[in-house]
Amino acid sequence: MTYKLTDIRYLDSLRDSVWERFFIKQCGLLYYSSSECSSDIHKSYYINNELLTREILESSLDEIIDKVILFKDFISNPVLRPRNPKYDGYWVISEDDIHIGFQILGVLILQTGSYLPKIVEDSILCSTRWNYDKERGWSKPLEKERKKNLDQFRHAIMTHKRGLVTLI
Repeated sequence: MTYKLTDIRYLDSLRDSVWERFFIKQCGLLYYSSSECSSDIHKSYYINNELLTREILESSLDEIIDKVILFKDFISNPVLRPRNPKYDGYWVISEDDIHIGFQILGVLILQTGSYLPKIVEDSILCSTRWNYDKERGWSKPLEKERKKNLDQFRHAIMTHKRGLVTLI
C-alpha cells in the first residue's frame, strides 16, 4: 500500500540536503551523476530516487545510525570540535542537527518502506512536536501549514509498518 504525505523537508534546506546526500552516500549510491554521459544520468539518486530501495537502506541502516550517534558525541565534546569541513558530519553543531538528520532518515525510511529503528522514531516524535518545532522561528503565515505537515509526518511515523511505502 502506498499513500501520499505532505513533505516535511522545510526545516533548513542546506542541512536537509547535506543529510540526504550523506545517507545516500552511506548506502553506496551516487547522489549526483559522476559523468556527463547521458547513459549514466539515471545512476544518480538526485535524478532517480527509486535507486534507493528498502533492501539497500536497511543494509546500511545500522552503520548510518552508528555514524549519527558518533556525530552526537562530537557535539557534546568540545575537544572534538571544530572538525574539518571535509569530514563527514561537519554540519552537525547542535542536538537539533541530529534531530533534523533523523527526520531526513525517517523520510527515506517512509519512502522505501524500510524498518524504522526506535532511536529514529523517538528522535522524530520528540522534534516534531509543535512546542519543539516552533522554536525554529516560523513566520505566522507558515505556522498553520507547518503544524499540518508535522502532524501528518508524526502520524506516518507512528503508524509506519515495514514494507509500507509512503510517498513524500
